[in-house]
Amino acid sequence: MFGEELSRRDLLRRVGSLDQVAGARRVRLEDGPEDGVTVVEVRTGGGLSYQVVPSRAMDVAFAEVDGVPISWRTGAGEMHPSYLYRTNGWNVGWFGGLVATCGLDNVGSPGQDQYGAFGQHGWINGVAARQVNHGGRWDGERYLMWVEGELRQKEAWMPGTFDVVLRRRIESELGGRTIRIRDEVENLAEAPAPLMLLYHVNLGYPLVGPEAEIVSRARSVTPFGGGDHDPEALRVAAPGPDVRSAGHVHELEPDADGYGEGALLNDRLGLGLALRFPLAELPSFRQWKALMNGRYVVALEPANYAGGNRAQARERDTLQTLDPGEVRTFHLELTALRGAEELAAARGRMRPGT
Repeated sequence: MFGEELSRRDLLRRVGSLDQVAGARRVRLEDGPEDGVTVVEVRTGGGLSYQVVPSRAMDVAFAEVDGVPISWRTGAGEMHPSYLYRTNGWNVGWFGGLVATCGLDNVGSPGQDQYGAFGQHGWINGVAARQVNHGGRWDGERYLMWVEGELRQKEAWMPGTFDVVLRRRIESELGGRTIRIRDEVENLAEAPAPLMLLYHVNLGYPLVGPEAEIVSRARSVTPFGGGDHDPEALRVAAPGPDVRSAGHVHELEPDADGYGEGALLNDRLGLGLALRFPLAELPSFRQWKALMNGRYVVALEPANYAGGNRAQARERDTLQTLDPGEVRTFHLELTALRGAEELAAARGRMRPGT
């Protein structure tokens, strides 16, 4: 941090308040459809800064590394949940952001099943958190900053069958460049509940550019729905007017600890973002590229399901469910990489078999 390693005591001798170099603070937005939305701004002191939006699923919106923005933005802004419509709220009010949560009742296209209609990527993204807390504390020589809250989805069109709570904690360390997300999902209902969860990690310009490459510890990378291998699947092209979005599935090989990894690396910037997550919790990993003019985004997407919306997953017998009272946890780490050495190490580490 700041070019020197300092002990807790030495650091505190140099600052009147720790928020001089790092911290977490809650602020309220007041302009346009963002009015009334709260965000928690986190600065790690290691070059990483980001905003958590308790009003919108505790998602991570803006993020930057050493002043370079890395997250993609749609232009909608952190729209207040009161402006959203449940069946099309994702498309109307999605702000993009570094981490957007999809679920918990559906991931994928809108549709209908025996419980009624469901929207694009579910509606957790439009839920505001309760019991929101943020702060920082010393743990020995480590200083941890966190944001936490609780999201509850209880739906009238699924009476007695869908009442699920997600408890989220987001944590970073002083001087670090990692965001750690821990989600705990509990079924409060008296009947099994569908459980679909996908982390939509959205990366934008300048991290996304023709010099960027997608890497992962994958046995294979294939287009959505199957098909032949695409030799350009892992490359990022310049934006164009006629480019169509494209998605690919990575069949990940676990490391020695059972974790999957994927990253977007930009050699020109000497900057990247790496994801790491337990494959026992999130066995599916896919990428989405939308490189058309005015959109220009690459998304990396760990998920707990194999694909398709809720109705399709139920038909394929791949829909995960939570029993009454059951609790399941999910973990995701996002780490900013800086410099040619860290990018090269990531490429080497993510080769299958290493």
